[in-house]
Amino acid sequence: MGQKPINGRACKNLIRLAGNSNVQLQLAVSTGSGVDSFTPDPSLGNFILTRINIRIPKIKMNSVNEGTTRNWDEPIAKYVEKCKFHPG
Repeated sequence: MGQKPINGRACKNLIRLAGNSNVQLQLAVSTGSGVDSFTPDPSLGNFILTRINIRIPKIKMNSVNEGTTRNWDEPIAKYVEKCKFHPG
């Protein structure tokens, strides 16, 4: 962390980071009237507010891992196909 892209391109050391060393922690908190996100700042030893009043867009969308369709029961596979090609 802390390395920034150079001229819009990531530096070699940043690209070569192991996947488990390139982790960003965020804490999402709701008190019933919206969601705010906090990110730890090691230099302060505390969390700082990084996103205020997070919203999820109201759109019609679904998401499934189709790589596992061969393991699905037939009624589920048919339902997913129907949703993909005949929405609504």
